[in-house]
Amino acid sequence: MRNIVVKLAEARDWEAAIAVAWITFQQISALVCDEKGARDFRDGLTSTQLYIDFLQGEYPLFCAYQGKKVVGMLALKNMAHISLFFVKKEFQGKGIGRELLAACIAYCKEHGVSDLTVNAAPTGLPFYLANGFEALAGERFEGGLRFTPMTLRA
Repeated sequence: MRNIVVKLAEARDWEAAIAVAWITFQQISALVCDEKGARDFRDGLTSTQLYIDFLQGEYPLFCAYQGKKVVGMLALKNMAHISLFFVKKEFQGKGIGRELLAACIAYCKEHGVSDLTVNAAPTGLPFYLANGFEALAGERFEGGLRFTPMTLRA
């Protein structure tokens, strides 16, 4: 899928990226969370503080674009933790996730960050394992969400 461009998002892309995250999350939510987890996820996703952090450069957001359309997104918290990572369902399995992850890793290296962490949802676990992440512990259920804490030594 060579007509995909991955780059740091601009302010005008925020709403489209958040929409990709929410729509994709809703498609898998029954597998990864309970009602409280879904509600808390939505509230965090629409947090004004999250948007302010993004605008101030404290919450890097990478987007995958097909033309001007956002089809995938990855966001970093504290420069070392993947906090959001979603690719629209119809674009999954086409290498977009790998491209987003590669852009994130390159960005982290440029900023002196050598280790990345993620709390991988059960649906994302195979992707992370295939891309060099290692589980730090077994699956957990906290705050209404199921996840496996993982790390990548970049």
